[in-house]
Amino acid sequence: MRLLPVIALALFAAPAIAADEASLRDAFRAAYAAAQDGDTRTDSDDPLRGYVLYPYIELARLRYRLSRTPAEADDDIADFLRTHADEPLASRLRKPWLLSLAERQRWQPYLDATPPATSDSTLRCHALVARLALKQTEGLLEDITAMWQTGQDQPDACDPAFDWLRAQGALTEDLIRQRVNLALQANQPKLARKLAERLTPGKSARALMDAALLLEDPQTEFTRQLREGLLSDARVTGAAFTKLTKRDSLLAQSLLEPLALQTTPEQRSQMLSDAAIGLALDHRVEAIPLFRALDAAASPQALEWRLRSALWAGDFEQVLVWIAQMPGPAQQEPRWRYWRGRALAATGKDTEARIAYTLAAQERGYYGFLAAERLGIPARIEHQALATNAKARDTLEKHAAFVRARELYFCELESEAASELRHVLAPLDAAGQKEAARLIAGWGWVHQTIPLLATLGVWDDVAIRYPLLYEKEVAAAAKESTIPVEQIYSVMRQESLFNPRARSSADAYGLMQMLLATARNTAAKFGLPRPATADLLVPVRNLRLGALHLKELLEDFNDQWPLALAAYNAGPRRASEWLPPLEMDADIWIENIPFNETRLYVQRILGHRVLFGWRLTGKPLTMLPLMDDIPPAMDGPVPPEAGAGRQPPSLDEPPAPFDTPAARAAQDRP
Repeated sequence: MRLLPVIALALFAAPAIAADEASLRDAFRAAYAAAQDGDTRTDSDDPLRGYVLYPYIELARLRYRLSRTPAEADDDIADFLRTHADEPLASRLRKPWLLSLAERQRWQPYLDATPPATSDSTLRCHALVARLALKQTEGLLEDITAMWQTGQDQPDACDPAFDWLRAQGALTEDLIRQRVNLALQANQPKLARKLAERLTPGKSARALMDAALLLEDPQTEFTRQLREGLLSDARVTGAAFTKLTKRDSLLAQSLLEPLALQTTPEQRSQMLSDAAIGLALDHRVEAIPLFRALDAAASPQALEWRLRSALWAGDFEQVLVWIAQMPGPAQQEPRWRYWRGRALAATGKDTEARIAYTLAAQERGYYGFLAAERLGIPARIEHQALATNAKARDTLEKHAAFVRARELYFCELESEAASELRHVLAPLDAAGQKEAARLIAGWGWVHQTIPLLATLGVWDDVAIRYPLLYEKEVAAAAKESTIPVEQIYSVMRQESLFNPRARSSADAYGLMQMLLATARNTAAKFGLPRPATADLLVPVRNLRLGALHLKELLEDFNDQWPLALAAYNAGPRRASEWLPPLEMDADIWIENIPFNETRLYVQRILGHRVLFGWRLTGKPLTMLPLMDDIPPAMDGPVPPEAGAGRQPPSLDEPPAPFDTPAARAAQDRP
């Protein structure tokens, strides 16, 4: 019999609604779809007129008219925007209408309707062109010049304004040079190079072009420019060197000595730090002597990676020395308390190790769980249900935007629902936001609840943060794949926060964030129908394919969970490239995964497993049974990249798996 903590499981079930409410939602869905398809009727006796979502039907009708007969819709759109000016749905119509006005060169209505403080570059550019067309030139030269002076590429809508600036003779060489430098500062070397080509040929223009080329291709340009004595911009040289350390750490190391002749002591110190980090990311032993040469004021990233490099080298005495040299607050972090315990235990200081582990075990998270296991004590759970705030609840349930958010969510218009929810939350204090989180959890909208609680620093309601959704589908996927239920839940939570319609920037879909190519390869291997993108948005299909993909990765990596999870996130080829030269403790290998996203991904899923075990059985599971020693790299075939998950493109800040900053924040800790 499955034992559960005392938790209100009904919290995660969609609340029952009356038959007339269900009918009303069905009628709205039908009317909304019809409006999107061109039904522009506005019957005064429409029974939906009193429904809280009726403005969304009006919005859909106006958007359709805007796409077909914009001139005839202008007045009605203006009226609608005035009526709903302070509501989120206005933003879904305002920009399309403004772009239409600009396309039709209806400049005065455009200026009248454009928010003066808009941050949208395209709208700002059109506003400048509108002022040109209307001969409203007071202050225009200064405003276009300010628009020009940015290190980022500007929209094509700005071209007429910039052409006017050039025609006035105001686009001077000095102004172009300023923007080249801004582009270099913004790490936009292609834009800098394009702009530098406009300059009159000469020494100054050549120097800017060389700076852009260096930043764009440091592997080729450092050698050439050092040989020809062309390195003139210390800031660009430093930025290019940092980029080089991530592309070719050994080449960067070899350049330290010749670059020392052309840099200040501060720049040499930064380059030394960057080179050491680059070598550590590549798991090169050459990192150690460079880290030893760093001064005490090294960056937090350098201090962390020198500790990781010592762990990779198995030098626990050095680990203890370098932990002792970290700033006091950093030493108190559970991560470094745990590693201090590991290093103390490895050097025979068992009593001190237990003290360090005991301090680390106070955290409910990956390092705390590992420390507890090494002490032989249960992981700290300490679930505390989020209390009801009756006053805040009553206020929210009467708030029109909150009611709209709820109805939109149940009508499967989630983007619109999220906009309304943000509108509600913005002015609320913490108590009101906590109650909102509790209420939307009751709707089943947990991929909004979990990020919201994370931003509020509310971690203790483990039941809300670790819901057991899609139980039948997960059970079926677990049975077919032999992947444990808690492991599927852990991956699903990390991948999508239980959002069946999640789509990442890399086009991974659904609960398990499957790439279409990966899903098709998995389906072919297991004799399943070839999926389409739409299939990946269906929970039962997505979970089935995701669990089977985990199964094949486990087979490829000999049942090594850390390797399989790293491969699910970053791809099998990368996971294989990260194998150590000799057998290595799993926690050390995980700590040295070069991609921040992938390292945290593996740690969090292992931590999630502990908590889902508690949700499923009433007792926390352990991690160490999944953390066998990592085998050494061996010559031979690498598992095919076609089975890869997301592909983080850089070492330092790869993209997070899903679509909002708040959702990413929710992954910061178990």
